Parts: sequence; structure tokens; C-alpha cells
Amino acid sequence: MKGNACCAFAGAAIVLATNLFILAASAESKDDWVKCLSALQIPPGERIARCKAALETGSEAWINTSRAYFNRGRAYMDNRDFGHAISDFSQVIHLYPEATYGYAARAAAYFWHHDFDRAIADYARLIELDPRDRLAFMYRGQTYEAMGNLDQSIVEYSRALEIDPKFRTPDIAHFFA
Repeated sequence: MKGNACCAFAGAAIVLATNLFILAASAESKDDWVKCLSALQIPPGERIARCKAALETGSEAWINTSRAYFNRGRAYMDNRDFGHAISDFSQVIHLYPEATYGYAARAAAYFWHHDFDRAIADYARLIELDPRDRLAFMYRGQTYEAMGNLDQSIVEYSRALEIDPKFRTPDIAHFFA
């Protein structure tokens, strides 16, 4: 009996330790998700780490997973790591193909990565999804301007003004200056 009691106690201790480990890991995972999804309140480096850890758990619904990729992509943009940003925004689009914010963010990342043709393609997709998206026309105009195609940039700016004659064209450079 003495041996059985000892084994039972050891078994219970192992189960308790395992449960405590799982609970601690679960609490840490929840903290990672909270920090990742409240992205703007933490510095980009921590945002990237928290979103990476949260995404590795695979424990959230697709909408939170999409938001995690988007927030991490924005953190990569803040760090001027456009290649990783493009990858994360592509994941957003893969998970939620009708999400205009995924295309807009990836187009901006392509722009800053100097991949102008792909930026223009994403702006075209934005316009397909919302033909009255004056910002898509405006940013596509700025992309054509950066390519040196001033005639096409004027066409795009004109389309933005047709949609909203009071529209003031912001400068894309201020986003990552």
C-alpha cells in the first residue's frame, strides 16, 4: 500500500505540474494575443514578437489571425522592413480576400519597396472592390508619378477629384518619413 500511495502521489504531482504549465502557457498565449491585437500601444519590435508568438499558437479564429498578420505587417512597416510587411499583408489577403485594407497596406509596402508594378496591381484590385475609392486612385497616381509616368499620374489624380472634388491630396511620403 505504501508503494501505491507513493506512486499515486507522484502521479498526482505530475498531473498538477502539467496542468499548471498548460495554464501558464495559456495565460502567456492570451497575453501575446492581447498585446498583438492592441498593436499601436506597444513599440514595433515588441508588436512583432507578440504577434509572432500569438500566431505560432494557432489558437484564434481566422479574423484575429488576419488582424495579427495585419498588425505585425504594420510593425514591419514602422521598422521599414517592407519585405516582411508584404509577406504579412499577403497573409491578410489570403485569409480575407475581400479585405480592402490588406490590399491598401500591401500596395503601400510595395511602393516603399520600390516594386511599383505590384503596387499598381494592388491599387487596381482596390478599385475593382470599390470603384469610388478616391484614395486608391490618388495613391496609384503617386505610384505612377514615382515611376516617372506623369501623364498617367494626372489621369489617376483626376479620377480621385472626379469622385470627390473637395478632396485634398495627401503626400504619401508623410506616412513613413
